[in-house]
Amino acid sequence: MRGILIASALILIGSGRILASTDTVHASAPTEDEAGPQGESDLSEQMGIIPKSAGVLISTQPVTPVSEFPDRNLYDQALAEYEQANTLYKNRDYEAASDLSLQAYDDLNLIHIRRPKKKRAKLRAQKYQIATLYMQTSVLYIKNFVKEAGGTPAAFEEGKARLRDLKDVAHDFPDMLRLLNRLVDGYPNSINLKQ
Repeated sequence: MRGILIASALILIGSGRILASTDTVHASAPTEDEAGPQGESDLSEQMGIIPKSAGVLISTQPVTPVSEFPDRNLYDQALAEYEQANTLYKNRDYEAASDLSLQAYDDLNLIHIRRPKKKRAKLRAQKYQIATLYMQTSVLYIKNFVKEAGGTPAAFEEGKARLRDLKDVAHDFPDMLRLLNRLVDGYPNSINLKQ
């Protein structure tokens, strides 16, 4: 008799039901009547299902893009970033201008032209122009940073470290590197903080 009860219990457990004295309790999800509006939301969230009350449309079909994104033209993007950086520079937003001009410079560095020489020379001239803007805006930003930090020794050290970071771009242009080295060597007097 005991073996039959154990076998019956195992069968009921396997089918998702548990035998407790004479009552049968369902271990599966409650029906809509049992859950109600509040219980439905809680149960749906527990099961990883978006509740109907969320107002989210759900599709079981794969999502296909309506239009393709055009290929990114790095050259045009770099020139657009340079123009935006120039505008920011004129508006005295030196930090944003510095960041954007560095992005434009990095984008141009991803472009490699083997021939003809005229296109390579034009690209190099544009890199120089963008690097110049980057250097100018960065130096002005560092100057403002040190000034706003109160001109403390720690602020001056941070400013000098930031000037040294500019060598990543300046190393491509000997005249820019010489100028930057003079700024770093003569720092803080090389950057007039009184203006």
